[in-house]
Amino acid sequence: MSLTVHPNQQNVQSPEASSRQLWIFRTLMLLIPLAFFGLVEVGLRIGGYGKVEPLFVPLEENTAYLYPNQLVAKRYFGPNSVIPNPNADFFRKTKRPNTLRIVVQGESSAAGYPYYHGGAFSNMLKQRLKATFPDKQIEVINTGMAAISSYTLLDFAEEIKAIQPDMVLIYAGHNEYYGALGVGSSESVGSFQFIVRWYLQLKDLRIMQLLRNVFTGVASWFGPAEKAPSATLMERMVREQRIPFGSAMYKMGEVQFENNMSALLKTYQEAGIPVFIGTLASNERDHAPFISALKDETDKTKWQQLRNRLKQAIEAKQPDAIRLSEELVRMDETSAEAFYFRGRALAQEATTQPHLFASARKAFLKAKDLDLLRFRAPESLNGIIRRLATQYQAVVVPSQELLAQASPGGIIGGTLMLEHLHPNLEGYFLISEAFYASMMRYFSFAQPPNPIPREVARGMVLVTGVDSMMAEFRVRQLMASWPFKPFGTVDQSLATYVPKNEKEKIALKMLQRNTSWFSGQIEWADYLVRQNKMPQALKTGFTLLDAYGPTPDAWAYMAELYMTAGDMQQAQTCVEEAVAATRNSIQKADLYNKLGLAMMARKYLGDALLAFNQSNNLKENFVALKWMGALLLQKAQEKRDITELNIAITHLEKAKDLKPDDKQVQFNLAGAYAITGQHDQARNLLRALLSAHPTDSDALGLLRQLGG
Repeated sequence: MSLTVHPNQQNVQSPEASSRQLWIFRTLMLLIPLAFFGLVEVGLRIGGYGKVEPLFVPLEENTAYLYPNQLVAKRYFGPNSVIPNPNADFFRKTKRPNTLRIVVQGESSAAGYPYYHGGAFSNMLKQRLKATFPDKQIEVINTGMAAISSYTLLDFAEEIKAIQPDMVLIYAGHNEYYGALGVGSSESVGSFQFIVRWYLQLKDLRIMQLLRNVFTGVASWFGPAEKAPSATLMERMVREQRIPFGSAMYKMGEVQFENNMSALLKTYQEAGIPVFIGTLASNERDHAPFISALKDETDKTKWQQLRNRLKQAIEAKQPDAIRLSEELVRMDETSAEAFYFRGRALAQEATTQPHLFASARKAFLKAKDLDLLRFRAPESLNGIIRRLATQYQAVVVPSQELLAQASPGGIIGGTLMLEHLHPNLEGYFLISEAFYASMMRYFSFAQPPNPIPREVARGMVLVTGVDSMMAEFRVRQLMASWPFKPFGTVDQSLATYVPKNEKEKIALKMLQRNTSWFSGQIEWADYLVRQNKMPQALKTGFTLLDAYGPTPDAWAYMAELYMTAGDMQQAQTCVEEAVAATRNSIQKADLYNKLGLAMMARKYLGDALLAFNQSNNLKENFVALKWMGALLLQKAQEKRDITELNIAITHLEKAKDLKPDDKQVQFNLAGAYAITGQHDQARNLLRALLSAHPTDSDALGLLRQLGG
């Protein structure tokens, strides 16, 4: 019996088999593009394209330490952009048990612009905490940079968690509109948060870096002309010059800040890391709005006439200035300039009626919020800070409030601010004071052993004369360009500026990058030494040491300063620290030689001999052998010690082998030979010496004594 198969049933498959094949087909369709992009990614990596810039990198001279990567901002800026750099705050790769490790996050004000280094509030805080907790190792690591936004703060969070901070301090919010990836910034990958967050998650992929570079290149062909290379970073960052109060873009900035800061604080809360977050301060009183506009329906001629009358009334201190300011605001309540002039009128009258200061400040803050060019954070961001701090159990640091308390009439202005928002040294110190006071309340249960009063802490600030001079030059450059001057204006005066004194000369070289900050500080300290200003020179040395403590060069220079000051004990300590900070035997030996020479100059001959011996033990070298031989020869003659005399001869012979024509080695060795009865060797050496130096009286005298 045979089975018959119907022709129409030969290729029929079961529903299960058909479904399985469809699933396989769809999977392959998905895997093919993934495999393609994966191969491209692998190829780019093999070809060396792109790079991952970590937040922290090892210190080359001492790999036991890390510091903020000076190129980390490449993550957020286009390939041809000039990038900002964080301060180089060094900290141990392996956290020690007695360490209090603090990380600071923020923008240019957190970084300490225009002073940086000791002028940053984080450094002022570090000096005070070191005195408050003398039994602890204090590490304050500032990751703040100019021209970044809250996206950068959030992007750093996981890497900051990885270094196990005991707390995080945040002072940020002024760059939410024009900082990198901000809603109105020229450095942007889109206005929608999910796109920016997605980009940040994938930014380390080489294919993503390639796509961004291609996009940036294409955009440069069809977009507006690039800003001049001489344009300030402030000018280069702006895409949208006018962002009206309450507009869609304005609200996007608020939402961006709130969402990013919420995610940031949640990350730290879940990791158990305490957060201290400061309220934002800016120049309220002495900085007019950058851009002010009127509504279309406002009679601009009448408004301008009234504005001019009000300005004249304020300048003449006329009593009707307040009434005129009320009229000006009523004509157009969207004008930032109207509220600014109202603030001026009220503040002027408040000198005799102090209760008006509160109304004046309210007007100034309103003027700031209505300023269309958003380089200063609107007050709503301080509200967001307070609300999120409550939600995530962070500590609100009243930095804005403390600056206001220290300002005339409670209105922050030019007494504490350099321009629109960067504090001067007193302003930065008050921000550090606000954080310190909040931290002391946090530490109250632990009873800090030595709380430092404000007036004492002010004297600990490590800002040198050239730091302050550089700050003046930086602010001068900034305010000579847009938005303080018409668009495209560039200050060229510093390019041809003739320095009036040594401080200006050094600061200008540092500003123009003709010398490094480190070398500039040494040059300044050397100048102070020449001027017999040793205390100021030592303070400059402390500033170097504070900034570059893990490096041998900082300790070596501090040792030289102490040697010059005659403090050999401190010099010895600094040399030991420098030796510990380097693996270079030649450098170590040279350090001990310098110490030995300084000891000799001050007649500490035993200590000098010890220093030269330490040098030679590290690396046999001519200088150490020469002076050990000379010192032992002198010592042997005084004590009539034949053993030390033989050791002296051994050292001097080795020194002569290394440098046969050294006059002093030849003479000392000839003398040693003469004492030990080796007259022929002594005469031969003296004749060789005199052939090069025929008038040397000491050699001639000794040769005559030997009958030569």
